[in-house]
Amino acid sequence: MPLAGLTKKKGKEQSEEHKQLLEEYYAVKLELDHARDVFEQVTDSDLISAVVFEINALQQKYSHLLSILREQNVCNFHIVR
Repeated sequence: MPLAGLTKKKGKEQSEEHKQLLEEYYAVKLELDHARDVFEQVTDSDLISAVVFEINALQQKYSHLLSILREQNVCNFHIVR
């Protein structure tokens, strides 16, 4: 009987971890979309460079989170690459 309780807890913990990963994924996606919008608006060369670095960093983080979600088989129809 105790094993069943552990299995449920493990499932809940995994579900919570998946929820947190999805929340982080969506937050990074919003940041990336915002950075891309800023890139379209800036004209100063220093600001362009800064936004390009930000976009590259966010793309790396986004790709990393996406690969983790895929590895853990987290399904959500709103995940779009």
